[in-house]
Amino acid sequence: VVQVTGLEVQQIHNYHKTVEIPLHFLYQIDLDKVDLEISGGPNFNINYTNRGKILDPSNDDRWFTNGPNGDYRVFRDRLSMSISLAFGIMYNTGENLQLYARPNIKFHPSSWALDSSPFSQRYTNFGIAVGARYYLNGNPNY
Repeated sequence: VVQVTGLEVQQIHNYHKTVEIPLHFLYQIDLDKVDLEISGGPNFNINYTNRGKILDPSNDDRWFTNGPNGDYRVFRDRLSMSISLAFGIMYNTGENLQLYARPNIKFHPSSWALDSSPFSQRYTNFGIAVGARYYLNGNPNY
């Protein structure tokens, strides 16, 4: 939400979208019906796009969108890399079906903003992947 006192109230939904190539390493421990894993490594950013408005140092709202519509350059065109770490637990319900939960963390060590911008933004994202895996030829760890 961008608000300029006494003039108007705007509701703007900013978004940041990245496309990354992960280079992850995985270690898995196979127990009876439960498998545990730890995985992680670097994610190399190949594309970054954004859209939205932000207040500039003079308190005016400005579009920061990358490309021809953005008149206020505060974010990088490309990000360097991020680092991910995930822990997983898988439960084998049968020969073909496996349920899993995988909490993860992704850390961006460098700022998404340009060095010339009036602020610095570093993100740490937390998430969880929950689902089921079906093996067509049978689970090799079952």
